This record gives sequence, structure tokens and C-alpha cells, in this order.
Amino acid sequence: MIASGQSTQEMVLPQEPARALQAATVLASILAGFALPATAVPDATRPAGSIAGYPSLEALLEAARRVQKSDLESWSRYRFKRQAVRAKLHSTGEISSRTDLVSLVTPLAAATAAPPRFDETLVLVDGVAPTPGQVKQHRHDAPFTRHYATTIADQGAQEEEGYSLSFLLTMSSYRHDGEESVGGTPCHRIRFEADEEAPGNDLPARFARAVAGILWITVDGAHLARASVHSIRPVDITFGVVRLSELQIEMSSEPVAAGSWVPRTIETRSTVRILGVPMRRLNRYSYSEFVPVSPAAPAGAAGR
Repeated sequence: MIASGQSTQEMVLPQEPARALQAATVLASILAGFALPATAVPDATRPAGSIAGYPSLEALLEAARRVQKSDLESWSRYRFKRQAVRAKLHSTGEISSRTDLVSLVTPLAAATAAPPRFDETLVLVDGVAPTPGQVKQHRHDAPFTRHYATTIADQGAQEEEGYSLSFLLTMSSYRHDGEESVGGTPCHRIRFEADEEAPGNDLPARFARAVAGILWITVDGAHLARASVHSIRPVDITFGVVRLSELQIEMSSEPVAAGSWVPRTIETRSTVRILGVPMRRLNRYSYSEFVPVSPAAPAGAAGR
């Protein structure tokens, strides 16, 4: 449980561990905004024009990049429930401690501005009603609003970190693995590999050499229906001090209206070693109960 008046976010870690955990979760944050690659390397065995509706794999990915903008903007047209579960894990994978926050997210009247803003009303903390202090602190922290602002700007979860998923993926190679149904929806299955030749030694280049995965893009509409990302080798965050040794990300999305898809679940598992000591984390974000609304200042938002 979170004590009265305490922030509803996890305790702030020392600077380097905190930056390491940001690096471990930034990919999941950007996936929530449908960040997709700008370029692709088509499968040499697949002739141009063989992808249904598109002359090439690169054309399909370019279409998906255009679709992501309208999908991302659709968040500002709905009120929805957001659940954020953050857990620390034992070496066995069992949960040692966790926080479970449920909030109601409503677009504000200013949502037509850039970037849009949302009111975030905390309704449950570990299954019980929050205190007034917790509600006030959560509204001030505005975790979804902060995430949305950086995502719609095509930036990382922390701009000063200098990297984003879209930047990483432009340095990877892609192959079309055919079509596959996701939740009954026909999708293109697109595999991306770690780019061992990624130039440079900054953090984006190190991640590009270390992660691989699969994207499922809908045949009808080019929406990102699912994504699976995993690390294939460790990543040094701070040389000699902090290393991301394991990373797994799973994301699935569904339509909220004709022509609009948003994530429903995002889960990330990571192991970060700080001076050799492992820190294992599980973060799971769920979005549900989407209701169309006209952006307006909700009750309780004024006077914050």
C-alpha cells in the first residue's frame, strides 16, 4: 500500500539506476504510440508487389507510419480506464512486491492543442479507494499525459535520453513472413532483426544491435495489432556500472472505432544489473472501457 500523501509512483532511485530502468521500459512506452520504422529491407526471395495491396514491404511500413498518427490522435477522443501494475521480481520470476494503480483518463478541453492533455483521476490503489492526497499527487504526476506528449512528438520516454523506438528500428532489417491472424484479424507478420552493423556507440546504436522481434500489421488499414520485442544480447547503459541484461516486451491493440486502433495491453519484463547486482522488473499497462467524449474539463480538474 502507498501511504497517505506519498506519490503514487515508485520511489525515486539514485540517478543511474533510475536512468537504467527508464532505458529498460522506454521501448514499451513508445510501442503504446505505434512508433514504426521509416525504412525496411524487403525479403529478397519475395518479388516486388507480392504483398497484398502494397508494391513492397517498404511501402507497407510507410503506410503504417501514416496510420500511426491518426491512431495516436484517437486517444484524445476517448475517456478510458488505465491500469498500471509495477512489480519487483525474485530471481525465480515470482513477484516480491507490487503496486497496482487504476485511473480514469479523460481528455481535457485543451486536447486540441499540441500536445493534448488529459485529466487522470486515480480510483484504486492496490484494490482500495485512494486517499485525497494520493488522488491529488497522481493528477499532478499525470503519467499518461507525459507519456502521450513524448510519444506524439516521436521522442523517447525521456527526451534527454536521446533515443526512441522508431530511431532504433530504422537501423534494423525487416522481412515479411506472410500473413497471420491476430484475434481474428488478418495481419502481415513482419520480423525485424538486431542490426549488428549499426554505427556508433551511443545508446540508440547499442539498443539497435541488441533487440529483435515481430510486428503484426493489419492487412486492412495498416494498423499495428501486435508487437513482440526481445533482447538477444546485453546492453551497456553506463559502461562498467549499469547493464540491461534481459528485455521482453509484448503489446497488443484492438480497434476502438472504425479506422482507429489503440493498445489494450503492454507488458515489459527486464533485468538490469547495477554493479553486477540484478534488479528484475515487470510492468504491465492495460487500457479498457473506451467511451467517446468531446474534450472538456472534467469535474475536479479545475484548481489543481
